[in-house]
Amino acid sequence: MKVFTQAEFDSLPVVDGVKQCPTGDYSQIKTFGEHCRFGKSCIFGMSCSFGKFCSFGVSCDFGMSCNFGEHCSFDEYCNFGKFCSFGESCSFSAFCRFSAFCRFSALCRFGVSCSFGKSCNFGKSCRFGKFCSFGVSNHFGNECTFTGRRAHPGYPLLALSGAGSVNRTVYAFNVEGGPWFEAGCFSGDLDAFRTKVRADGDELKCIQYLGFANIVAATWCPERIEA
Repeated sequence: MKVFTQAEFDSLPVVDGVKQCPTGDYSQIKTFGEHCRFGKSCIFGMSCSFGKFCSFGVSCDFGMSCNFGEHCSFDEYCNFGKFCSFGESCSFSAFCRFSAFCRFSALCRFGVSCSFGKSCNFGKSCRFGKFCSFGVSNHFGNECTFTGRRAHPGYPLLALSGAGSVNRTVYAFNVEGGPWFEAGCFSGDLDAFRTKVRADGDELKCIQYLGFANIVAATWCPERIEA
């Protein structure tokens, strides 16, 4: 993979106001302007800074503490180091991975199966697609939505990890219309979750998952606790 120097990066062509950046190693470059378009599998070093409206191809890799401006767009399988910071209205495709302590400003949009490390901080009105995975101590701003459902104010997420036969993580979101559950290929409301658990006929899973359902009910809708 070609390693670009600052002079080589500066000389890359600009088409319709967008700098065209082919696949390569940009780890020697620290500051990038606005409207850059990068190819797939590009590599970037620590503490890189990107202006608004930059776009990145599949499988790009970013070091820790990178900073991205507004309206940046990331394709599938991008990987971000810890302490990265993202501006408003960024868009992420499927299977992106984020390490610890990333910060996301308002109106970020995340596609299906994005994975977030611990202590990520999301701004208001962020939108999360199906099957997103969240680490411990994530914080969400107001009016975030999960799989198209708007969360209530406050902390909208509870999770149970390591339960069941495949040690799957079960997520419950406090959204309008009542708690919503995501676990593997299953998604549904509180009643559907309880029905699914009982239908599986696994006694230990029933104890674990129905107990979690009661924790969710006790936290957000106490009138729906089951004895």
